[in-house]
Amino acid sequence: MMGQIVVGIDGSRDSEAALFWAAKEARLRGDRLVILYAVHTPVTAVPFGGASVLPPTAELKTYGENLLEVATSLVTTEDAPLEVATELVVQPPVPALLAASRTADLVVVGSRGLGAVGAAFLGSVSTRVASRAACPTIVIRPDAAEYRTTGPIVVGIDGPQSDAAFRFAVEEAQRRGTTVDAVHTYWLPVVAMPIEGTNITGTSETYARRTAEEHMDEFMARNQHVVPAQVKVTTQVLLNDSADALSQLSETAALVVVGSRGRGAFRGMLLGSVSQRLLHRANGPVAVVHNGDAADEPTDAERAQP
Repeated sequence: MMGQIVVGIDGSRDSEAALFWAAKEARLRGDRLVILYAVHTPVTAVPFGGASVLPPTAELKTYGENLLEVATSLVTTEDAPLEVATELVVQPPVPALLAASRTADLVVVGSRGLGAVGAAFLGSVSTRVASRAACPTIVIRPDAAEYRTTGPIVVGIDGPQSDAAFRFAVEEAQRRGTTVDAVHTYWLPVVAMPIEGTNITGTSETYARRTAEEHMDEFMARNQHVVPAQVKVTTQVLLNDSADALSQLSETAALVVVGSRGRGAFRGMLLGSVSQRLLHRANGPVAVVHNGDAADEPTDAERAQP
């Protein structure tokens, strides 16, 4: 049965990079590519009342139809056949993409859209979709959007919440005929008052590394059954910040995969700090994968917001 990859576009350079990446992934998988454009208008205040969303104008709908037509032509070639469908959705982008994620195998978005303010902030659409989509989300930065079939699939490991991310990494490695590099990082505990004449730093580092290695061994023992014989998995335990380590490895990776939240995050609300920082810094595409299988319902505010 043919799968489905959904890519959200808005006419920005970021979404163009996401479009081309999604098309290549769809060809590799033999999936249908669905190009989605959400038509929406800003919230307007009603005198002496609440807020409401005006219906899109005919010009906005025409713009969306033209954008989808151009996008289709960009990824459709006789030399590389691809089944393409388009969707013009009268809805803000976040709820539109969350709804599409329920039946998709993958959602692909650019890191920033037309509404982003400069390069300092990650687009709110990409972060909100990545944190709550029902399927894995790929976030593409236009300056690091190369589609690679070589290089390992790097996956960040942070306990049981990384199980789904690891399975996804293994599947992607099998498709590309490459390896998986599972990475777990640790940090040294802060020692407020070292005791004179003792090697507290050395002792704490030895303990921290041993603990981290035990966590990695436990993780691999629990997940070894999902690794087919043709996929080689290597492991790394690094003394480093997780986002920094994964960002460095992304320079030569085919893809970096992380879970949606790490330790300490509130479930269902935000991307974990590692995932969010990595989306800013990565030198290649990043996949955000949830352990759950259902998207959160959009809030009333999100239904109204762009």
